[in-house]
Amino acid sequence: MINPQLMTIILILPLLLNLVLLASLMAYAVRQRSPKVARHFAGVCLCLVVWNAGFVVEILVPSLGGKLLFSNISLTAINLLSPAWFALVAMHSGLYARLKQFLWLTLALPCTTILIIWTNDLNRLFRTVSTLSNYGGYLYLDSLYGPWYYWIYLPTTYFLLGLSLLALIFSFFRQQAIYRNQTGAMIISLIIPYGVSMATTYGLIPLPYYDLTPSMLTLSCIVIAYSFFRFQFLRVVPLARDIIFEQMADGVFVLDKHHKLVDLNPAALEIINLRIGETAHNILAQIKPGQMPESDSQAQITIGQGEDQRQYHARITAVRDEDSNLLGWAMLLRDNTENLRLMEQLQYMATIDAVTDVCNRRYLMQILNDEWARARRYDSMMALVMMDLDNFKLVNDTHGHLAGDAVLKEVAQICKRNLRDVDRIGRFGGEEFTMLLPETDLHGARITAERLRRLIAEKIVFYHGVEIRVTASFGVAELPPDKEATSITRFLKAADDALYVAKRAGRNRVAALDDIEPPGTGIQG
Repeated sequence: MINPQLMTIILILPLLLNLVLLASLMAYAVRQRSPKVARHFAGVCLCLVVWNAGFVVEILVPSLGGKLLFSNISLTAINLLSPAWFALVAMHSGLYARLKQFLWLTLALPCTTILIIWTNDLNRLFRTVSTLSNYGGYLYLDSLYGPWYYWIYLPTTYFLLGLSLLALIFSFFRQQAIYRNQTGAMIISLIIPYGVSMATTYGLIPLPYYDLTPSMLTLSCIVIAYSFFRFQFLRVVPLARDIIFEQMADGVFVLDKHHKLVDLNPAALEIINLRIGETAHNILAQIKPGQMPESDSQAQITIGQGEDQRQYHARITAVRDEDSNLLGWAMLLRDNTENLRLMEQLQYMATIDAVTDVCNRRYLMQILNDEWARARRYDSMMALVMMDLDNFKLVNDTHGHLAGDAVLKEVAQICKRNLRDVDRIGRFGGEEFTMLLPETDLHGARITAERLRRLIAEKIVFYHGVEIRVTASFGVAELPPDKEATSITRFLKAADDALYVAKRAGRNRVAALDDIEPPGTGIQG
């Protein structure tokens, strides 16, 4: 007969070894990983530590009450171990973001089971009878289990562990060789205690006084420890994938050389409805017709229509093997919609007059400089039309400045609608507007101005039920044949002088100067 003290030592030695290994692995994980990943792996280790520690104390204490107390502590850890392990596997296999909501549900039944265990004296659902049994002087806890144990606890535990195992096996066959080593280590570390636990539960191991599962965790710990240092388990992609891939705000697509989708992250799923194995036609068509670049490149991608349309900045990286053979592409899509909208808004504020929705003076002068240089380079025609609303001060004094703004906007829009696409109109200040007419001579400018004058005079602006009528005076000028003999300043002054002539002649009319006089002959810049 084996000495009871010697048996106790034999039984707890593997468990103590487990505790040392698990504590070391937990410390290593916390040092190597980000806090979120460390929490998941440390959670698994903590459950195993509590399970082992509880079992050690259960073996050592002699009383029934003490053994029940520490058995309940161990069972609490066992119930939390399955969902913790499943969460870790989900991170390793790249499923964490997709299963994030489901992971909380995996805690529901285990937590309920924990409550049932700790209130078992009231419900007798988990254990129906618990006694102390003697095996050669060694006292152990002997229990008959109730319906919750067989119908809820065991199926839930084995279902989650089995699901974890299936996820690892599925991930194993999809991964490259370096990651298969890590996944294989996890599969082995899960199969060992999983198999022994099932064999113990269903009476295939004839040791009623001792649960071999915690002891078999020693082998699992050794396998995991080996994978840590041999395969850099916590340093490369599968476990880090949750942070560098799954949680990225930018969409990441991985395509093979046939343009088939091989992988994508949750952000990419929100960008485009595409499944693994499908071709990203609508993205590829916007990058390079018929092919993808064979070197790193960038592109602007538009996805969606109408109000749902989004703009993305795409960074495309060619993926090659060690022999530089093209394997596919990694594509990062960053949502640039708001930035582009902000840029458009800033561009609008910098170039458009807020009241009239036409060019402001600064932007119009920039366009005039560009058109001036083009006209001189190609010896082409260009005309200017200056317009000023007649007696506009009376509108402001009579109806108020808001009414005046409404009149200014309506007049500006009349001009804008009746000009060509190549023409430009801008508010030069107050009630004065300037129109730039490329490829137009003086006669054409006069016709355009006369048409606008008539439309403005006929227009009735309604403001809060009040009818407001205005007229406008126009001055037109054209570039002379000898363009080198004048300047932009003189060109503007010629149109302004023509406007002055129209005002002096009685307003509501069009006036023009026949030419821009050369320096020293009358009109001074």
